[in-house]
Amino acid sequence: MRCRSPPSDAKPLLVISVAMPVFNSTATISDALSCLLSSPHVCEVLVADGGSTDGTPDLVERIDDPRLRLVSRSDTGIYNGANTALKACRGEFVLFMNSNDYLVPAYLDAVLAVDARDGSDFYYGCTTTDNREIRPRLGAQGVSDRAWQVMPFPHVSMIVRRSVHERVGWYDESFRIAADLDFINRLLLSGARGSFVDAVAADCSQGGISSGFRHITEARRAAVKNGKPPLSAAIYAATIAAYRVFRR
Repeated sequence: MRCRSPPSDAKPLLVISVAMPVFNSTATISDALSCLLSSPHVCEVLVADGGSTDGTPDLVERIDDPRLRLVSRSDTGIYNGANTALKACRGEFVLFMNSNDYLVPAYLDAVLAVDARDGSDFYYGCTTTDNREIRPRLGAQGVSDRAWQVMPFPHVSMIVRRSVHERVGWYDESFRIAADLDFINRLLLSGARGSFVDAVAADCSQGGISSGFRHITEARRAAVKNGKPPLSAAIYAATIAAYRVFRR
């Protein structure tokens, strides 16, 4: 188990639906789901399977928790699965989580506290990877309304009001890798108001589809789509390298 349950005197529910696209995830999904289901603020976890051959859907269906639903056994990619799950969500807020990301349940308590004060459209925070804390490039000062080519904050830390998500739209499935960046750009450009939560949302594994520099081409396309001149590949690479050095 990679997470700890919240204290028994947890605050009143912040009703959050979780969308989780999965594929051949038996090695990690049990712990990932345990972390999510340990929070009283999670009202449902919707799992969209992409045609796993390792028994992932059967493992999900064996977990005895009424909040857990398998909404698909076949999809055309991670963001097709995410959209399938998101469209079935019923909570006030929605959260995207990968099957190898491990929620820190206390993060939802922190979001609840900030929401009671701010009433924002979305919230974002920090994550950890390999015992390193990954902080937003845009922190407590707020989120710029400019679309950009580099993720402004960790995607899995983002909790969005479902009504705002529906207004901004779903993930653009023409992107195989950078649909999350494209969505965040659209979210910021829509005028949605975000609040920074200075807490760790999840412990994330390395090696996802957007790790490394495979996503450069799509990130540049996302910038252009949202009216932002793209960085050159060289400047983009230098920006990422400098940030990685800075965050250590």
